[in-house]
Amino acid sequence: MKIPTYITSVLSLIVTTFASSPLVAETKEPSKVLIDFTVQEVERIGTDAKPINKYSYTYGDWQNKVTYIQPRGILVPCLAGQGGFGGDKAMKLGEFTFAELVAVIGNRNEAQGIALTLIDADGTEATWYLPFGGKPKGMALVFKMDLSKCDKEEKPGKTPGLDKAKIKKWQIKGDWQPAKAEVLLMQLRASK
Repeated sequence: MKIPTYITSVLSLIVTTFASSPLVAETKEPSKVLIDFTVQEVERIGTDAKPINKYSYTYGDWQNKVTYIQPRGILVPCLAGQGGFGGDKAMKLGEFTFAELVAVIGNRNEAQGIALTLIDADGTEATWYLPFGGKPKGMALVFKMDLSKCDKEEKPGKTPGLDKAKIKKWQIKGDWQPAKAEVLLMQLRASK
């Protein structure tokens, strides 16, 4: 019995697909995107469209210099490490163990790293330092931070320690050194 060529091709494709795919579903760590820097939202007023920034403020050497690159993310374009940006965003991270910052270190980067600060409802600031040393440039990297162990805690509120369930603000900042930081920020997310 002769089987038509197209049936043979389809069967071959099906066999190849199942042979190269695992038979059981992969167990992927559940994660939640907190801020997606790669998407630029806009506010429409009639026929006008106004971009909505993912951040509320910039400061220091980064004042008004960070920029959105569609659809890549927010670029810190080779600026001295004495600045930052951030915003107000309520985040309930009580069920999560880690925060993750997805970023690309630029080819012109000279900085030793950047930092992420989360601020809870009573003002406690928890900061994690994200070192660039030994990391490849030009490719997306995931910087994973244990939410129970920050590198530095400042301005403790009424209840010391970061309340993961009541995060109100975030900041990404330089290392406060003169070396220039070039980094593309893509996502801030939480995982278990």
